[in-house]
Amino acid sequence: LRYAYLPFVAWILLGWFLVIGGSFLVALSPTDTLCIAQPFLIVVGYSVELLPLVLKVFAVNRMVYRSQKMMKIQVNISLMHLQVVGFAALMLIYVIVWTLVDPRIATQSAFMEQGESEVLIITNC
Repeated sequence: LRYAYLPFVAWILLGWFLVIGGSFLVALSPTDTLCIAQPFLIVVGYSVELLPLVLKVFAVNRMVYRSQKMMKIQVNISLMHLQVVGFAALMLIYVIVWTLVDPRIATQSAFMEQGESEVLIITNC
């Protein structure tokens, strides 16, 4: 489990970079493309970021339990990486289906205060 440290940190950083990318898209002026891309980056990013932590905690708990019973301990690092990729793919499929069923589009709302000569146009997803 000690040798899995750096690859799992890389998974966590990749997840955070995806979330940061989605956050930058939220700050931009909304378009239909940006409204669709935001949940992709944020949902998949959080999945890729959190799952390695959960898997490492699960593996450590399993190791402690098995060591108390004096059982042999063997952790398959490649299986843990495969679980991260599989779960991220599952989340990607979820967001794709979500987008196909109910796509996010940019909508504009116009507001004008009574007695004012300016119209406030707000665009959001």
